[in-house]
Amino acid sequence: MDKIMQLQVVKKEEEINQIMKCNELSIQYGLTLTPQDVEGLLEMQHKVLQDVGRVEFHSTILQQIIHEFCDSLFIHKYNYVETINQLLEIFYYYRDATEDYLTDEEIIHYMKIAFDGCCQGSLYYLSEEQLNTLMDDLNSRNDIYEGLAYGDI
Repeated sequence: MDKIMQLQVVKKEEEINQIMKCNELSIQYGLTLTPQDVEGLLEMQHKVLQDVGRVEFHSTILQQIIHEFCDSLFIHKYNYVETINQLLEIFYYYRDATEDYLTDEEIIHYMKIAFDGCCQGSLYYLSEEQLNTLMDDLNSRNDIYEGLAYGDI
């Protein structure tokens, strides 16, 4: 194995280990990831980045999503990995649609409030309807957080 491949393997292992540390928080909610789960999530992240034409170096988006969403009442051990996969995909489409107007943290926080609130755990609603609402609010310069909590709409 040449040096470049060795460095890639080491980098990938370090990335997996960093994401695996999220289990320290998520285990409190009955949610854990295996190294294989993390590899799949990283592959999804790479695919989505290609789809939206983005490049990221040393991204912590996956960790941020896990930390923000692991306490959601709508995420359970049987749907955890798939939900994180879909949230990751939704994040990058939000990121692309908002043209970097919002920070990563603002997008993730917005997604979490909407997911637990008005979306009631619906990934479809979060990815389709709520993105349209966000864009309308941004274009109108409205408070993007107004009406997100369940019962406020």
